[in-house]
Amino acid sequence: MQPILQTGKTLGTDHYYTSIDLAHQLNDNIIHLIATLKNNRKYNPKPVFQKKLKKGEISALESNTKVIVEIWVDKGEVCFLTTKAFPKIIEVETKKKHNSRIKF
Repeated sequence: MQPILQTGKTLGTDHYYTSIDLAHQLNDNIIHLIATLKNNRKYNPKPVFQKKLKKGEISALESNTKVIVEIWVDKGEVCFLTTKAFPKIIEVETKKKHNSRIKF
């Protein structure tokens, strides 16, 4: 991983590898992270995960080190974190129905 340290590149991981601690370590080395997150990980911010959300709603929290943890509800909860940018929901229309998508 040494060649990409301090380069500002973006790393994507799935929930198996992702943690708040990893996000902070990568952020300290100027590597951005966009990843899904297990909702039962140690050090997850409780205020984000305690809210009862309806379909299409978002709960998010940003740390002072620019690590953003967010939950979005569609058919189920989608938990993710990012250090790159604050995600926003955009409306997407498909042939079959009207959907919401997350855009970074």
